[in-house]
Amino acid sequence: MRNHAVLSILLVLTLAGWVNSQSASPLELVRTISMPGVTGRFDAFGVDAKGNRLFVTPLDHKAVEVYDLKTGKLIHSISGIQKAHAVLYRGDLDKIFVTDGPDGEVKIFDGKNYELAKAIRSLAAPDGILYDPATYYLYVITGGENAKLDYSIISVLDTNKEEHVGDIRIDGGTLEEMRLEKSGPRLFVVNREKNRIEVLDRNKHTILTNWPLALCKVPVGMAFDEANHRLFVGCRSEVMVALDSTSGKEITTMPISKGVDDMTFDVATKRIYIEANTGAIDIYKQSDPDHYQSLGTIPIGVPAKPGLLVSELSRYFVAVPQHGDVDAAILEYAVH
Repeated sequence: MRNHAVLSILLVLTLAGWVNSQSASPLELVRTISMPGVTGRFDAFGVDAKGNRLFVTPLDHKAVEVYDLKTGKLIHSISGIQKAHAVLYRGDLDKIFVTDGPDGEVKIFDGKNYELAKAIRSLAAPDGILYDPATYYLYVITGGENAKLDYSIISVLDTNKEEHVGDIRIDGGTLEEMRLEKSGPRLFVVNREKNRIEVLDRNKHTILTNWPLALCKVPVGMAFDEANHRLFVGCRSEVMVALDSTSGKEITTMPISKGVDDMTFDVATKRIYIEANTGAIDIYKQSDPDHYQSLGTIPIGVPAKPGLLVSELSRYFVAVPQHGDVDAAILEYAVH
C-alpha cells in the first residue's frame, strides 16, 4: 500500500508539472515603462538591438522618444518632427530614418547626437516602411487617403545615397503592411481598400499580379514564412488566412482577435504573433505549412498598438496610450 501511495503522489506531481508546462504563457510581462505627459495614439516602433535603444512614435507628440532598454529610461526626444509614423535605425551608419507625414519627408538623424543630418523631401504623406538590408533600399508607403489621392505609391529610397530612386503606383487609397522575399524580387503589399494582396517586382518597379482575398475582409496585418512559402494575412473580420506565396491560393484560416494591427512570423520558433489594437496578442505555432496550433491570447487590458518582436533580445513590445488617469506606457514581454 505504501508503494502504491508513493506512486500515486509521483503521478500527481508529474501530471501537475505537465499541465503547468502546457499552460505556461509564451509571453511574460516583465516591465512597464511609463511615459508621463504623452497622449494620443502610437505608430510603428524602431529598434537598435545592439545598442539597446527603442524608438517610440507618439503621433501627436511631434517627436520620436528614445528609450534605453537596459534602464527603461528616456534618453532623448528627437524633435523637429510633425508626425512620426515609422523609424528605421541603420546601425552600420548609425543613422535614424523617420517618416514625417505632414512634412512629406523622410528625415535622417545622427544616431549619436540625434541632430538632423538630411531630409528626403517631396514625398506624398509618407507612412509605413520596409527595409531591404540586401540592397539598402527603404520602401515607403506614400500617397493614398492621407495625401487625398485615390491611389497609393510605394516610394523607393536608397539609404546609402539618401536619395529617392523610384516609385511603384498602386490603385487604392489605403495600403498596410509589406513583406519582401529574400530569394527573389517580389514585394508583397496589403491593399486594404481593394481587399487583396499586391505582388510587386521590386527590381523593375512594376506590379506582377494581385491576389483577391475570399476568406477574409479588410486585410491589415501580414507575416511571411518564406522557407515554407506561406504568407499570413490578418483581417479585421477576425480571421487570419494562410496563403501559398507561390500561387496566392488560400490554404487555411484561423480565428484572431478583433482589430488586428501588426503581425510577425518568428522563424526560430515557428510562431506567428498577431497584435490587435483592441488589446490582445494572439499567438499561433506552425505544426507544418498547412496546420497551426493556437498558443493562446495574451490580454493587454486596454486598446494598444503597435506590437514589435525583437528576436535578438527575446522581447516583445507593445505601446499603450494614456487612458483615464493612467500614463501611456511601453509593455515589455519576455518571450519564452
